[in-house]
Amino acid sequence: MKNRILFVDDEVNVLNAYRRWLRRYEDEWDAHYYSCPVEAWSALQREPFDAIVSDVCMPQMTGFDLLGRIKECDQTREVAVIFVTGSLENEFTQRALDQEAADLINKPIDFHHLRARIRNVLRQKRENLLSTRRIQKLEQMVLDQSAELAASRLDVIWRLGKAAEMRDEEMGRHVIRVGAYARTIAATMGLDQKFVDDLFLAAPLHDVGKIGVPDYILLKPGKLNKEEWEMMKRHCELGVAILNDASKFLTFARRFSYHPTSELIGFRDDPLLEMAADIAHYHHERWDGGGYPCGLAGAAIPLSARITAIADVFDALRNTRPYKPAYDIVQSLEILKQGAGTHFDPDVYEAFICSLDEILTLEAELADTPASRDAPPDIGFPSFPHLNSQSAQNVAAFSNAQGESHDEDLICG
Repeated sequence: MKNRILFVDDEVNVLNAYRRWLRRYEDEWDAHYYSCPVEAWSALQREPFDAIVSDVCMPQMTGFDLLGRIKECDQTREVAVIFVTGSLENEFTQRALDQEAADLINKPIDFHHLRARIRNVLRQKRENLLSTRRIQKLEQMVLDQSAELAASRLDVIWRLGKAAEMRDEEMGRHVIRVGAYARTIAATMGLDQKFVDDLFLAAPLHDVGKIGVPDYILLKPGKLNKEEWEMMKRHCELGVAILNDASKFLTFARRFSYHPTSELIGFRDDPLLEMAADIAHYHHERWDGGGYPCGLAGAAIPLSARITAIADVFDALRNTRPYKPAYDIVQSLEILKQGAGTHFDPDVYEAFICSLDEILTLEAELADTPASRDAPPDIGFPSFPHLNSQSAQNVAAFSNAQGESHDEDLICG
């Protein structure tokens, strides 16, 4: 494919000289000629050119004005411009170079010299284009590899959450729902988008420590005795240990890994895993300080854990567990309401209520069975006039059971 060259000069005899000289190079270059720089600029906007050979002192638009327009326009910025001028004074030369002219040639024109300059400019342009493409290809390879690594990392995180969930066949899609609910609540609170997205990925790991809880405790259908309850509560510390402790395997594997990204994977702080560790550690803390394992209160509890706590509780209330049936929406909301300001951060509770329509939609989409959930009643917030006597009894029984049985873990999932 021939290179397209645009010649601009207000003197017709100069253009005719270009035409005569370029006949011998018709197989190499596709030349176009303009005596008016304004028309030349219009042509540049209509069709592509590889290089321009332009006079400087022209009526209507100087060569510098034309060059300025070329460099300001995304469509023409890469076109190489060679100035042909009768003056190569320092001030003129400096201005041309400052405006990124590719080359300067003095009049009278030596056409053999001009041919060499044009070929040099075109060769440099080709090399720059190849270099740009190589850089773009390398950048895309890095992006593709980063995307693959990120996808693998996220897949491992999800599978880790799923591993804890699979200890209990009745948990179903619990971890997915908790992540979705937590993300919705955080978005309603107007939190930073990165925080919202990280929370969606980290919240499903809230109960990863239950991997270390014996089945006879985790799946016990009745009340836990004091010793069993203490063992159950250890899942918080087990979770943070899984997510935070230095990995002996990674330290060992580093000695033998020849993967080019081995220095980047697993050997640096990971904000996502740090958030997941906070959630696993503190999602059973209470706003009033009565939770476990550390007895933190108020804003001392990480926000990610405060949000996950209410998402976890809501899903636990709404689904069957070995120690309880699924509660209906009225019962569930009343229990959460009673926990606002004591168990739950009141601001997080308010965000949950504001997000309820979306949360119930997510609940239906992510249900463990094809049957849809009961439709939310037409009730006002924060009071629940539809709460019947049986619901009230269930709420009271639930509240009284806290600290006595497995039900305490229900309000924490």
